[in-house]
Amino acid sequence: MNIITLIPARVGSKGVPLKNIRSFDGRPLICRAIDESLKSPFIKDTYVSTDSDLIASIALQSHAKVIKRPDELSSDTATTNSVIEHTIKYLQDNKENIDILVLLQCTAPFLNVEDINGCIQKMLDENSDSCIAVTKFRHFLWNEDSENGASGINHDGRIRKRRQDIKPQYIELGSVYVMKVKSFLEDKTTFCGKVSLFDINDEERAFEIDTPNDFYLAEQQAKWLKFTNKEKETYKNDSSFSK
Repeated sequence: MNIITLIPARVGSKGVPLKNIRSFDGRPLICRAIDESLKSPFIKDTYVSTDSDLIASIALQSHAKVIKRPDELSSDTATTNSVIEHTIKYLQDNKENIDILVLLQCTAPFLNVEDINGCIQKMLDENSDSCIAVTKFRHFLWNEDSENGASGINHDGRIRKRRQDIKPQYIELGSVYVMKVKSFLEDKTTFCGKVSLFDINDEERAFEIDTPNDFYLAEQQAKWLKFTNKEKETYKNDSSFSK
């Protein structure tokens, strides 16, 4: 079974300029994603799709392969699905037939190889067509109706439950997406056919960078995650830690 990773990384980013290669915790974001992909025993090759010579150079130095993205797939309106299609066609044209494609978003700074392996294995175990990395969501959601007033979406506001008693929903992490190529080409969507969810079971790593403020918050979270569980208990009530 031929499984490859695709990491999309265009140069344009209105929120954070050169976001994909900005240093995070000592390494460019894209290098972190490449490194985790290279660790997976499932993955044969790791590709970066980009329109930037600079990003391409950094990707090659990190032992990824590069697919040069055409201009029409480098605009703000270009979709991820179109980049996936371009990658599949490029590989097929070069006699490289792939069975499963793993899409990694390098703007998820805390993704790791266990997330990649877990998504692939979950899809195989459940004989699904696609799988996405998620984390549990146990918060109260409300919908505002201008005529009838607000109402609970995932709960009955008149019967207040404890948060831990709410049936969990799942947040898409924006980090790992796995799909069978045949199913993707049939449905033309990342969420093709039967979809499985892989719960990373770690809310502290549920982070996606879209703005400069996200970068700052993620950097603070990275510092926090370096502590052991015992140290977290020691420091979390220490007011001097936040100074």
